[in-house]
Formats: sequence, structure tokens, C-alpha cells
Amino acid sequence: MLFIYKPMIILYNHNLLTEAIDFKSFQIKHELTPDIFHENSKMKEEVRKSLLEMASNFFDFLQFDWLQEDEKYVDVWLVGSLASYNWSPVYSDIDVHLIIDYKKITENIDLLENDLWALKTLYNDQHKLHIKNYDVELYLQDINEDIKSNGIFSILKQTWIKKPEKLTNVNFNKRKVQQYVKGIENQVEEAIKLFRLANYDEARNLAQDVQDQVMELRKVGLAEGGEFSDKNIAFKALRRNDTVKKLERLNILSFDKEVSIEPSNAEKFEKEPEQFNNKRAAQVEPEKNSKKNDQVEDEDEDGYTDGIAYSIQGRKFGSLRDAEKVLNIPKSTIEYRVNSETGKWGSYKKLT
Repeated sequence: MLFIYKPMIILYNHNLLTEAIDFKSFQIKHELTPDIFHENSKMKEEVRKSLLEMASNFFDFLQFDWLQEDEKYVDVWLVGSLASYNWSPVYSDIDVHLIIDYKKITENIDLLENDLWALKTLYNDQHKLHIKNYDVELYLQDINEDIKSNGIFSILKQTWIKKPEKLTNVNFNKRKVQQYVKGIENQVEEAIKLFRLANYDEARNLAQDVQDQVMELRKVGLAEGGEFSDKNIAFKALRRNDTVKKLERLNILSFDKEVSIEPSNAEKFEKEPEQFNNKRAAQVEPEKNSKKNDQVEDEDEDGYTDGIAYSIQGRKFGSLRDAEKVLNIPKSTIEYRVNSETGKWGSYKKLT
């Protein structure tokens, strides 16, 4: 994978489109995954037992302690590609849904759905559950919700709720899929550029807009053509190359940068004067040899210097790293501005 999550590094210069869509991963298999099912389409008992234990632990985590025994989840389903013949040994996850009547919990279904989404995300982030090479993700589903899945298997009752169809041929337009994916990825790169330039509000707004577009691909694709529609395949491709996760991360980072206020050097000194002075003492000797007449700002805390002086917004610095810490502007952004011939960055200069 080109991009990594946990920790997610989103500020690469690589073009997202250098990673081609793996269309082979969408090919239909002739059997259900042997890691989960027997040849007779029954779930392997060791897998079933583990998934039911995970489901029970997840429900305990939600803390619906006031529910009576007969009001708790009524079934546990395996849904998605691993309950069908379009599974992938590389990209598929085990999607486990606990089925419950939401009205047993509250009449405010919208509020409950929002809370459950947050709790589901928290639980799955805290736990690293897997069966063989497949990650497990758990979700609480309303008994009245119509879920789009080619196959649905009851883990609790060891039977098929909806038997998957064994498709012989899957047709989707690769050119259209690539167009959808390229359109989204181009916008993601634009959002990353805005982030690099410290335009955090614009980066966040664009990231949120693109997230909506991605989810619309999924929604419209399933409604119009089902699992193998061009739009739904494009959505899956974006999820498989981590564009979806990268958008989520960019949204969070942009917000954090936009609203955070970094302490100044003076404030750092007030908070930890002894530690601050120890670091400054190590810099005394290099400072003696610096160009005092230029009144250049102090070196970076670890004594690093570019060997070049910079004038940025009327202040002088001995390194880009020092400027980054004092001004709270990314080093890459400052470097771009001091080397730019664009007039609006005239206050960012490299001193020779």
C-alpha cells in the first residue's frame, strides 16, 4: 500500500494515481472462503465460536445494562464480501452485525445511530481482532434496517438468512471506475496542498466535501446497479488504497491545526525554565560564533542550523526548523515561500 494508517502520514509528495486499481481483486471466486466456511457452506465451529465471543464482548462494551434478556441482540450476522463469492484474501474484512430492535433502547433513533457509530469506531480502534488473515469489525444493526449484501449468514443460528448468488460474469466499466477514482484522488491532492500551505480551514472543508462525494458513490452505486456497479467498485477501490482513511485523517489534522494555539518560547520557559535553560546552555558556544550583528533568532533547540539566514515576516532566523517552531508554520511551507517568486510571499526571504 502506498499510504499507511496508524500512524497515517498524509503529506507525501507522491501522486496517488501511481498505484493502479487492482481489478483482479474484484473477480468472482468459485467457492466461499475456506478460512471461514466448510465445503458444505457451514461456518467452521472454531470461527463461529470466536465471532460469537467477540459479539458478546462488543455488546458488553456498549453498556446497555438496563435491557432485559429478551431485549438484547436477537441475532449475529456475517455480511459483506466474506459472506459471498466476491471475497478478497487481501482486502476483505469480516463484518459482524449484531441485530437488535433499536426501539428497545430509545425512541430517538437518529441520536442512537450517531452514538453507536462513535462507539463502534472506538471499540474497533481499541481492539485488533482477526480471524486468520481477515480483520474483524463489529457493528450494531437495527432489526428493521435493510442492508445491501449479496449474502447474509446467521452466526448465531448457523444458517443462511440470504444465500449468496454464484455469479458467472461480472461486468463493470473499468474506464468509468478509473474516472471516478481519479476525480476523487485529484481533489484529495488539492486538499493536501492546502494543508501544506497552512490553509487549514479550506483543506478541512474540501476534505469533508470529498468525503461526502465518496459516500455518495457508495449509496448511488448500490441503489442503481448493486454490488458491482461502476460507482460502488470505485468506492471500494478508494477504500482499498486507503484514500478513504486518508481523507478522515486529513479532516482531523486540519481541524486540530486550525483551532490549536502553540505556546511561544517565552511560555515554554515559564512552564519548564530549568529544562529550557539546560537546552539553551548547550547553545552558548555556537552562538558566540554566530553573526551577532545580523540579530538572527536562536538556533533550533538541538543546535541545528541550515547555514543560511532567513528573514520571515520581519524576523530573522538561523534555520527553517527554528522558524517552524517559533512561527508554528510547517518547515515545508516556509521553504516553499522563501523560494517562491510569488509576490504575496515577499515577506519570506532567504538572506545571502
